Amino acid sequence: MNKTVNRFSRVIAAVLIFTISYMFCSCPVNLPPEEDPPPRGPSPLTPGVGTPRYFYIDSDGNYIGNEGDGSGRTGLIVEDNQFAEGVLICSDDTGTDDRVAFAYEDSIVSMSFKKDSNFPYSMNIRVDSEEYYAYVSKYNAVNHTYHVTFVSNSDFEMMDNVVLNENIFSLYENDPELSDSQNRRMANMIVAMGVWGSLYATFDSQLSGPPPIVLSRGIWGSVSKICKGVSKAFTAIAVAAAVVTIVAVPIVAFINPVAGMVLFGISVAVTVISLEISKQLEEIADYLEELDKENIQIPFIPLVYVSRVEPDGKEYPIKYNDNGAHEEFHIPVGEELIVKFYIPGFNNKTLPSMWHMFKPDSIVWFDEPEIPIKDNGTPDDIINLSLFEPQLPVLIIPKDKNDKNIEDTFFVKFKRVNPYNKVSDITKINFGFVFNFVNEENEPLGLVINENKYKGGFYFRKYYVDKEPILYKNMVVIYFCMNVNCPDIPVEETAEP
Repeated sequence: MNKTVNRFSRVIAAVLIFTISYMFCSCPVNLPPEEDPPPRGPSPLTPGVGTPRYFYIDSDGNYIGNEGDGSGRTGLIVEDNQFAEGVLICSDDTGTDDRVAFAYEDSIVSMSFKKDSNFPYSMNIRVDSEEYYAYVSKYNAVNHTYHVTFVSNSDFEMMDNVVLNENIFSLYENDPELSDSQNRRMANMIVAMGVWGSLYATFDSQLSGPPPIVLSRGIWGSVSKICKGVSKAFTAIAVAAAVVTIVAVPIVAFINPVAGMVLFGISVAVTVISLEISKQLEEIADYLEELDKENIQIPFIPLVYVSRVEPDGKEYPIKYNDNGAHEEFHIPVGEELIVKFYIPGFNNKTLPSMWHMFKPDSIVWFDEPEIPIKDNGTPDDIINLSLFEPQLPVLIIPKDKNDKNIEDTFFVKFKRVNPYNKVSDITKINFGFVFNFVNEENEPLGLVINENKYKGGFYFRKYYVDKEPILYKNMVVIYFCMNVNCPDIPVEETAEP
């Protein structure tokens, strides 16, 4: 046990700066005057202070000296740090998912990992007897970012492009003397603490007043109930201090991840735990058992992240604006555009059967808005569609390392093969993608798109269906101009009033 703990502590000592950097956040920077929190001192970012100690937990949440037959649960506390008193972190491998849970006072946050996945896909958050949930996107190893969408009932709050250094995933190396389960629990614990650290830095900087190095995206006029509620869990001083003590400190520049590195002392196995920790163990065990039994489903929200993917793999959100000046693409002959759709909670298994044109259940439509429609509802001509090959955009469903479909994400590829017909002045073609999401009452849901929360819908004319443009709120449109001389459209991101 001591060997295992010592080895793991040396790994944790190496984590530190590699885990987080400040990120862009759509939560508010400044609270309204009537809701300002009381002044507080700087957050207790105390790397190197305290001793992390590890132990095993049985299936009933009781402390045990060694894993024995393997309960599938590992606990962590930090001693000798006043800010970390009463904090418990638990890594679990007893249910259908792997989980890492953080507990302090009335707050419990559980991050869920799919088996054989090294990044959480969802969170369950209990704070002040309120329940919140979160969708977590796949980690983007090129941009070093991920998205989080916090949900309560049908309300949600978005956190976009949260930065997490990819070195977090390579810090732990499996110990051949440990079980696969224990190795996975330890690796998950490191990643979860890094994720916590990145979220902590966001909420802490936003609610305390951002230092100069923090850039904020999307400054809202009011603070959402979700943002206020969830921030209580992630900015709880003790929990944050425990995580930061072990894992990470904010860094001035993401490009310099080694600046300011501090190493910790080596921890040893804990022999006695307090009555408070014993009660927390039981509480966490009950909470994780509750999650397993109830198979809680996060409420679905009609949120769509749409981004263009560059050849180097970097992603950039496509811009949509309330004034209708949406981002437009100009593809030279022989080149292509790849668009990524990420929809939290979506299952893309139905897409292949709907990937066609001109059928009532089709998800893909096109419109050449400059071409008039005849009285019988058919267009005068089809000009720009022939510039693409194939004419129907190509659907690409990504797979994970185990060759399983990544259900909440898909890509669409457009390839330009033919030059523009210089005889015609018809230059525009748009592709619309329909998502018929409904609520529990089977009522259609309008989409919310990207970090700017665009929800104005699109005026679109489905060929062979619509005689005039119709406002579709369940559609995402990708705009093209096919002439080499098409002017760029200045696009400003929409800010919610």
